[in-house]
Amino acid sequence: MSDKAPEKFKKKMDITFEQAFRMRFETQVDITNAFVPIVGKEKAFEIVEKLSEKKSIESAKQMVIHSEDINNFADFKAFFKKQMNSNMMKNTATFTIIEDSEKKLEFKITECLWAKVFKDLDETEQGYRFYCKPDYAMAGIYHPKVKLTRTKTLMQGNVYCNHTYTWEE
Repeated sequence: MSDKAPEKFKKKMDITFEQAFRMRFETQVDITNAFVPIVGKEKAFEIVEKLSEKKSIESAKQMVIHSEDINNFADFKAFFKKQMNSNMMKNTATFTIIEDSEKKLEFKITECLWAKVFKDLDETEQGYRFYCKPDYAMAGIYHPKVKLTRTKTLMQGNVYCNHTYTWEE
């Protein structure tokens, strides 16, 4: 088979974001849970959590590579707001900016497709460990001075996620 994908492979599918997430996460949950009887829950989750963090870091690095340089907090905020206003995020989360100041970017997420799908699968612990927890490692990839603080997540049963990004001198 040729390295170049045929045009038909590049056609778009007619599915919703929720259907795409469900297909992806059901498979991941099933694979992770298949390892639980073999290595135990904690070890199975730890393995997938580390892989998820690694993939999240790689993804963050790619986003940074394809963006303007982040040299200060204003650059980070512009970059981050652009990401939050992407088609993907507009269709998978609802957020409100609480504070946008020289030292802080704070926002609430009140709807999150990741949390919804993992709740539907009754696997919010996996969802938190594999999709919320890596946010902390990703913050440092954007710039070493960017710090994330969060005390609430939808995935953990709160009514919203609170994200606060600061620039640590």
